[in-house]
Amino acid sequence: MPEISVIISQRNSGGALVEQMPVLIAQLDALDQSFEIIVVDDASRASTVETIENLCRQIPPLRAIRLDRRVGLSGSVVAGIRVSTGDKLVFTSAGLEYPPHQIKDLLDAQSRGDLVIGRRATPSSARWLNRIVRTPRRMLLNMDIHDPGCQFWSARREALVNTPLPRGSYQYLAAFVAMRGYRVTESPIQYDALAAPDESLDDGWPSPLNLACAWWLCRRWQEPSYAELRRTENLLPELRVAFFDDMRDSKRAG
Repeated sequence: MPEISVIISQRNSGGALVEQMPVLIAQLDALDQSFEIIVVDDASRASTVETIENLCRQIPPLRAIRLDRRVGLSGSVVAGIRVSTGDKLVFTSAGLEYPPHQIKDLLDAQSRGDLVIGRRATPSSARWLNRIVRTPRRMLLNMDIHDPGCQFWSARREALVNTPLPRGSYQYLAAFVAMRGYRVTESPIQYDALAAPDESLDDGWPSPLNLACAWWLCRRWQEPSYAELRRTENLLPELRVAFFDDMRDSKRAG
């Protein structure tokens, strides 16, 4: 079973995948840990599917699943997590907009958080706007992630495998992980917008309805806590019979 699962969600980005694979595999080999790469195809054109199939034949650690209809970024992430098997998960987009050499930094940062989200640098001209946009999320979800739309993160498998991610709610992934009691942190990363795929996969424009649903889910979610009862010492067979007879007698008396 691999130690690391790299999930790549994409749509109609076969060329970006071909360019990405050699660089990504070189960086994963350098980590000296077993790995798998999972491409989640969000109902691409036939030409992209053919490209992915050719890559799977050439690259043994590469697996691919094709969704029968478009589900967007959130649905693709859920599908990738579901089929992954590694204890450490890494998510990235197709292409080299997120340089793969930073995967090691994200994995190292897991000592500080169960989910480590990449944080792209914000131009000084957009910082005030970014702060205003973050205000509703901070007030309603008590989660101030600077770059929730970043498609580059790493996580411990247990923090994500049962975490809900409704359609259109990718930007609230950190809040859903935190509501289950897991630690969320950020790590600065490099980002090359010029290397982004021609057709980026996303959930569309943020919707107030999605924010309201995320707030409701975080308010209503209850993660059960439990403790195992301490067992008594093993009894000899004849004492065990007497023990259960005493239990039955006490129930009848009650």
